[in-house]
Amino acid sequence: MREYYRLHKALFPPLDINIIARRGADKLDYQGVCKELDRVVERLAGITRSC
Repeated sequence: MREYYRLHKALFPPLDINIIARRGADKLDYQGVCKELDRVVERLAGITRSC
């Protein structure tokens, strides 16, 4: 999570964000985590644009 944020900091809106891992997250490799976080960032971008 920390590495993803460091590499994609500009994509995150200026909000406080808590990310809670779902069941099975411990089974994901780094690429799987990145894919899931990409989806989160896309949803956040849509939410902040509509506000």
